[in-house]
Amino acid sequence: NKLIFTASKESPLEKHIYTVGLDGSSITRIDTEAGMHNAVCSEDGKFIFDVFNGPSVPKNSVIRQIGNNNLTVLMKADNPLSDYDRPEIQNVTIKAADGTTPL
Repeated sequence: NKLIFTASKESPLEKHIYTVGLDGSSITRIDTEAGMHNAVCSEDGKFIFDVFNGPSVPKNSVIRQIGNNNLTVLMKADNPLSDYDRPEIQNVTIKAADGTTPL
């Protein structure tokens, strides 16, 4: 009685996994980690294969069980850039010539 979907609800810089009732009620975020999540649901709808990463999160692959917080980590990559000096990355908001924000 629920639909599983991904969306950029919190921020256009991230994509997360949600469930929602078929009547449009009760939108619930399933994942808890920052980043871009790509989900594949099992045929019975009980599990999700989630591959995610982000600017500060190396690639991870996990199995999530729908309806509880059970999580099985399949792969958690080390940060390949951790031994390098890197510039600080900041997200900023700018206005377009017509005043439209944010870009």
